Amino acid sequence: MNYVVLTCFLLLPCLFSQAQTSGAVDADKPEMDPQSCTDCVSALHEEQNGALSTVPNSEPSDAPSSTSLATQDTFEWSLTEPTKQADTAPKPAPIWDKRMWAATMFLTGAAIFDIEMTHQGVAHHKCIEGNLSLANHPSRFELYFDNFQDLAPKVLLNSLAVLGMRAAHLPRRYWKPVGYAGPLYAGAIHLRGGIQWYARCW
Repeated sequence: MNYVVLTCFLLLPCLFSQAQTSGAVDADKPEMDPQSCTDCVSALHEEQNGALSTVPNSEPSDAPSSTSLATQDTFEWSLTEPTKQADTAPKPAPIWDKRMWAATMFLTGAAIFDIEMTHQGVAHHKCIEGNLSLANHPSRFELYFDNFQDLAPKVLLNSLAVLGMRAAHLPRRYWKPVGYAGPLYAGAIHLRGGIQWYARCW
C-alpha cells in the first residue's frame, strides 16, 4: 500500500506538466471561423475545376467521335425475298405453236385415213398390200403398228431439227416453214395413198 501511495505521489508532477502544455497549445491555436471554412472549401473546388479545365485535350483530332460513329451507315441483313424484275430480253419463238399442232394433226389424220382405206381394201375387196414389210393381207393392228412406229420418230426428228435451227439463231422465217413442211409433206403422202386405195381397189 505504501508503494502505491509513493508511486502516485511521484506521478503527480508529470500529469500537471502535461496538462499545462496542452493548455498552452490550445491557447496559441486560433479559433476556426465557420465562414472561413466555407470559403476555403469553395476556393478548393474552384481551384480543382480550374485545374481540370486547363488540362489539354489528349484525344487526337482525327479520332472518330461517338457522334460521327452514330451517323455512319450500319450494315443491315435483309431477309425479305427480292422482287422479281421483268425480263427485258425477248423470249424465243415457241416451236409448237398453233400451226405446228395443226400440221401434226393433219399428218395423224392422213395416216389414219390411209390405214383404214388399206384395211377396207384388204379385208373386203380382196386387194393386196404392196408394202414389203407387211404380209399380203395384214390385220388392222399390224397396219397401225407399222405406220405409227414410223410416224412418231418422224415427228420427233422434225422437232429436233427445228430446235437446232432456232438454237443456231437463224431467222424465224427459215426454221418455221421447216417445222410445217415435214408433217405436211408426210401427211400428203398418206392422203394420196388412201385415195389410191379407194380409186383402184373399191
